[in-house]
Amino acid sequence: MDLRQETPEVREAFDSLPTLAESDHLPLASQGGPDQPVFCCHVEVAEKHWLYPPEAEGHPGIPLEFAYGALKVNPETSGCDLRPADPTKIDPASIPNCCGTSEGGGEHSAASSYYLPSDLGRFGEIGRSNQELGSAFFDYYEKVMADGSLSAREKSLIGLAVAHALKCPYCIDSLSGTCLGQGLGEAEMMEAVQVAGALAAGVTLVHSTQMLGHVDAFRQKDETDS
Repeated sequence: MDLRQETPEVREAFDSLPTLAESDHLPLASQGGPDQPVFCCHVEVAEKHWLYPPEAEGHPGIPLEFAYGALKVNPETSGCDLRPADPTKIDPASIPNCCGTSEGGGEHSAASSYYLPSDLGRFGEIGRSNQELGSAFFDYYEKVMADGSLSAREKSLIGLAVAHALKCPYCIDSLSGTCLGQGLGEAEMMEAVQVAGALAAGVTLVHSTQMLGHVDAFRQKDETDS
């Protein structure tokens, strides 16, 4: 929910969200503040509040995002402040910021994964040595993922399935957020992943026909020799 106008009325509405969340017993996490904007790819806003509705009728609640301040576009830089975790399920401070390093040794500590969350925020740097090619890729990607014969919603599910099939943590991270933003639920997202899993299993199994061919050839040769 975009609260773009930086007027006293809008500011008051934004600042009232923590109190309203507390009165309705809704978990809340906040991002940004003075001199600390919140980034999403090539854009930024001043602050965000995230509210986490409870599960209803067996479906997980979809996080509500409230973004305050003008939307500023940074064509030459890119960042990615991940959606905070539900504070009732995990301490948000335990999750490293996608655009920086955490305290206590940073992301390069011995316990960290080879894949660094901050690398997703550096995706825009793929054009660092050749801006023309980098821009061409992002233009192409944006057009591919836009509404067409397939909706952007359908494409986000396809992308999520491909991300899992190719086992790319960056894409899983990004497309999970995209799917949620498109109003897709956990069940729909998991079905897409199950399709990817079924296809991956089929790809493995269909190659067994090559093995069977070798087995048959070996047996035929053995019978001929005997």
